[in-house]
Amino acid sequence: EMDATPPVGEDASQLLGVMVFCFSSATLVPSWYNEKGSGVDGNVSVWSATFAMTTLYTLIGILGAWAYPQIVSDNVLNTMSTPKTDFVTRSCVLIFLLG
Repeated sequence: EMDATPPVGEDASQLLGVMVFCFSSATLVPSWYNEKGSGVDGNVSVWSATFAMTTLYTLIGILGAWAYPQIVSDNVLNTMSTPKTDFVTRSCVLIFLLG
């Protein structure tokens, strides 16, 4: 149901937290910057990795919204781990949560 997926949601208050803490930018970038080689451009590396992961997270979120249009929770994993879903789907959710 692509029409049921709005491009912008009603509440984006948690977006910054997801960006900073899920990517561990607050602790990872300063440590990595001290260890990187002299020929490595820090800005290009950090921003290209952030852009790639943001794109991947967005794609996974959109595919999840299209696959489960009846989601009533903020967390798609709650919907995917119900007994109504396949064993393979529930196993993938478990592996994702452990990773």
